[in-house]
Amino acid sequence: MYIWTDDAIRWLSDAAVYSGYYGKLAVHIAKYLPERTNICDMGCGLGFLAEELSKYAAGVTAIDINEKALSVLGKKHIAGVAAICCDALTHTPDVQYDAAVFCFFGEPGEILSQMERHIAKKLIIIKSETPEHNFTLKEVPERKHMLGPLIEEFDARKIEYVHESFVLEFGQPFSSIEDATAFFRHYGGYDDPNQITGKTIEPLLIQLDDPVFPFYREVKKNIGMVVLNDKKTYE
Repeated sequence: MYIWTDDAIRWLSDAAVYSGYYGKLAVHIAKYLPERTNICDMGCGLGFLAEELSKYAAGVTAIDINEKALSVLGKKHIAGVAAICCDALTHTPDVQYDAAVFCFFGEPGEILSQMERHIAKKLIIIKSETPEHNFTLKEVPERKHMLGPLIEEFDARKIEYVHESFVLEFGQPFSSIEDATAFFRHYGGYDDPNQITGKTIEPLLIQLDDPVFPFYREVKKNIGMVVLNDKKTYE
């Protein structure tokens, strides 16, 4: 389970607002949603995607097991968005959702089990197409949340799906070099912490004419999205 520290919440909130990533992602998702739909955002984290999806839905249920993360969404009191603190993988709705979104959430086996539980009429799964880790000093393949293994499983089971690929900017703004250094030490688990200094971090950053966020780590995420409709039997 992801650990939501105060800094982690602040960093992701800054990135979400600065890049507009979740609003752009919601546009791609909305193409596959019927009108007046009821959506579940599985493992919603801070709820930025749930907030954006509410613009296209009759209602959004945002589920996460972390109460601290979910409280960020709850404080916004967004019309049409209901936050539930529980394990999304064991959640059973009273009525089947029109769509369930798994955005960088769930291992292949866990997602397949949700298909078999028929929690939603449509499943929309979002993961990485390429294995880059963007917050380390050295190039390290990121193997978590890759779409490839899930597609291989779908193909093996002859499950029909729609696959779409696109690129979205989701960089990280920083208030200072010290802030950037703390960020890389938090997320750069592959690096020696003693090597993560302002001197080694600064070449990775873009300097901006922005008094609030004068430094920026540019990140272009190669997104893969898979959409499939619920069927009562799977091979």
